[in-house]
Amino acid sequence: MRMQHMRRIVMSLLIIGSLVHTTSAWEATISQNVQITVASGSSSLLPADRDASANWKMAGMLSVGGIPNRTTQCGATINPIGGGANDTTNIQNAINACPAGQVVQLGTGSFTISEGSYILLNKGVTVRGAGPGSTLLTRTGGATMGSYIPGSNPTPMFLISPVNRNVGNAVTGTALTADAAVGSYSIQVASTSGLSVGQIVLLDELSGAGWQPDIEGRSTSIWASPDYRVTFHQHNPTCCNDDGNDVKSAYTVNTDRMNNELKQIASISGNTVTFDSPVMISYRTSHTAELWHFATPFLKNAGIENLATEYPDSGSVVFQYCAYCWGYRLEARYYLRADPQSC
Repeated sequence: MRMQHMRRIVMSLLIIGSLVHTTSAWEATISQNVQITVASGSSSLLPADRDASANWKMAGMLSVGGIPNRTTQCGATINPIGGGANDTTNIQNAINACPAGQVVQLGTGSFTISEGSYILLNKGVTVRGAGPGSTLLTRTGGATMGSYIPGSNPTPMFLISPVNRNVGNAVTGTALTADAAVGSYSIQVASTSGLSVGQIVLLDELSGAGWQPDIEGRSTSIWASPDYRVTFHQHNPTCCNDDGNDVKSAYTVNTDRMNNELKQIASISGNTVTFDSPVMISYRTSHTAELWHFATPFLKNAGIENLATEYPDSGSVVFQYCAYCWGYRLEARYYLRADPQSC
């Protein structure tokens, strides 16, 4: 668990990343020798599937027309109980009763989310306040000014996820039967059992890492793939503030599978699975490449808007296993961050 000294951060937040899951490979370093060749008369350094600036223009909510303008409110506006009473249950009950595509409206004032409590947004509805300067959710017994120590039962303020906090989401894999090429939209798998169109799936491969010569010139070995596609910050003998021994499993869904990406299935034909976006790096059968589906499907089309939070002690708003989920016009004040993908 990583903790930071509590600090005041006020931010206008617009999250448009389409796919969010609980792990990442940011501790692994991709080391490759890259040579760029520009053909005579070419107007671009990169082919279309490598053009990140163009690709991001159609990422996340932009790929589905932007954040939906939802206007149908379900039920009455939720107002604070007042007097420091815990408002979590009232807000949660409103979410539970709200049909998909509608809005849970929070009124003006200060709502209390007691230590150990959190609001679970697990369906495609919008939770909307009256504005970050008008609707405030405050944690009691949480973060404290000048301290990095959380409360007795640290929790985020909002969890946007199809599963409860600290509940895993098991994955089932099927092997690729042919290498997946960079830029391709389709892959071949051993079985399509459990797969369906529209599903969010995980494509990955083993790193194949072992002790390799340190190409930075140190008289040590470094834990890396033989081709240095993936290198870990671990040396033999130890040096340079090496990461811990759990680095291979700490930041990925599947242990030692640092090269991975989330994909959305566009079609299935026989044992061919086609995605709605190109594969961004090759995946090799020699590295046990696999395609995995999640036991609980990703949450889609859930959002939180127009409010502020203060004193949460495990992140303010946490997104897990979400596709096309968003945060808009949010402020996070005086918080400790511990959960991944929190803000």
